[in-house]
Amino acid sequence: MRRMERRTKLIAAHAVGAAVLVAALAWWLAARGEAPADESPVGSGVAGEAVAEPPAQEPPQEAPADADTDPPPVAPAPVEIGVRSAGTGLPPLAESDVFVREWLGADTPPAWNDWLARTGLVHFVAVILDNAARGDVPRRALSFISAGRFSVVETGDGMFISPASHARYDALMDAALALPPDLAAALLQRLDPLIETALGEIGVHDASPRTLTYSAIARVLATPIPEGGIALERPAVHYEFADADLEALLPVQKQLLRTGPANTAKAQRYARELRAALKRLDR
Repeated sequence: MRRMERRTKLIAAHAVGAAVLVAALAWWLAARGEAPADESPVGSGVAGEAVAEPPAQEPPQEAPADADTDPPPVAPAPVEIGVRSAGTGLPPLAESDVFVREWLGADTPPAWNDWLARTGLVHFVAVILDNAARGDVPRRALSFISAGRFSVVETGDGMFISPASHARYDALMDAALALPPDLAAALLQRLDPLIETALGEIGVHDASPRTLTYSAIARVLATPIPEGGIALERPAVHYEFADADLEALLPVQKQLLRTGPANTAKAQRYARELRAALKRLDR
């Protein structure tokens, strides 16, 4: 019995971290300090422009027809704020930070310490999911993470994002993808009532956590992976993608592109596996 309880706790603990990292995967990449002081992230607009939070009260945009996505399930019934749901074993949202930290315990990966030290952990996941589903990057929510400085290289063929700039994300991407997708899916299902409550508190009443998760996955899968280097131009102060189709992508997709083709491909493989795990749970 003791061994079974330990195994159950370990699975749940890893699932907590997986869900947070998967939810934040592409959106952690908008970290503070990754561009020179006089530059904004590629295609992001005015330097220092903040993404509005709480998020706009609008449903996530539908994914493109070729985004390899699945129809989301019916939204579960909302949970009354501050009240423990009968039979769920979950605490009220206001007490959920302790719940998350206790489940992680000694199994907490060092890379997650900054996040776990903050308050409102489930609320954080809700903000990430809502922004990602709409294709936005919640810069303020992710401002405590730094990936280094953005850089370019110039050749006879033009100006490109440097390989070193892509490489800044290798360790972060590997850490985010280190946990099994089925555990991430299990955690998202476990915390669904609390995430639903947190979404309501930020003004999102017309989309369930599962709906937002499927939409966020679709954004990742719909991101193109250009062959060769990613060409840039600098019409004014800020860099833009030279390819008009790339420049027209959603902010979260542009941010994913900045991790480089190899990291984008890793994220897409993981997104497909997570989607498959969620579909198995939804049967």
